[in-house]
Amino acid sequence: MTNQLPLACLRCGRPANPEHHQPPDRTGKGMGGTSDAAVESWRVALCRECHESLHAEEWRLRVEDGIAQGFVGEQQIFERAVALDDQSDDPRFWTDDRLCNEWWRAEDGALQCLQHQCAVAYWFWRRYGWAEGWYERAADMLTQSRGKRVDPARVYERIKLFLAFDGHWDDYDYLGKTLALAVAKSDEPQFALEEALSLRDAGHGIMKSVALLSGVSESANEFEVCPTCGGRGRIRKNG
Repeated sequence: MTNQLPLACLRCGRPANPEHHQPPDRTGKGMGGTSDAAVESWRVALCRECHESLHAEEWRLRVEDGIAQGFVGEQQIFERAVALDDQSDDPRFWTDDRLCNEWWRAEDGALQCLQHQCAVAYWFWRRYGWAEGWYERAADMLTQSRGKRVDPARVYERIKLFLAFDGHWDDYDYLGKTLALAVAKSDEPQFALEEALSLRDAGHGIMKSVALLSGVSESANEFEVCPTCGGRGRIRKNG
């Protein structure tokens, strides 16, 4: 792997000073340090402030096998690779862009898994929904199939989410799990979805939106039935 300097300071992430700092620990490996050859082979980038604070012994730096570690006393304050490599199996060598991509890939995967579970709950409901407590029966079957307990409330939540958001999963993603679940559990999920979207569009936070949606607190913006068509419109009352 080529020893390419990162674009930012190893310690704080700010633009690095053109000067490169060599790890100060030159004791032998037998004493827990790093050999001169290893020290010379790893030159790292630090911003001027971190560079000066290192020389002032406010913190110390250790580099071994391409991994830089910073310490204040015995407490480790950071760990990252000196040379970044997105092809590495070790996440410590990944760039920030790769870490961001991994985050969003997991996020997308979680949403897809949720949609799939909701669809399965829907088909359980289509089969057994005529019976009281059908979701408890479905949860029992799921538990027996894997030997891992599934809470009936979880199955119930999934069917409620499916009925509220099937075909509108972008809205679920926009509202977030907490607010979306409040919408799904409401007596009129379609109207609640419209209301929740308006609250979020108006800049209200998640918890405030949940409170307004469930009537816990009064909203300054009230809505009424459309006087023209009689539908549940979003006509804002003035005064």
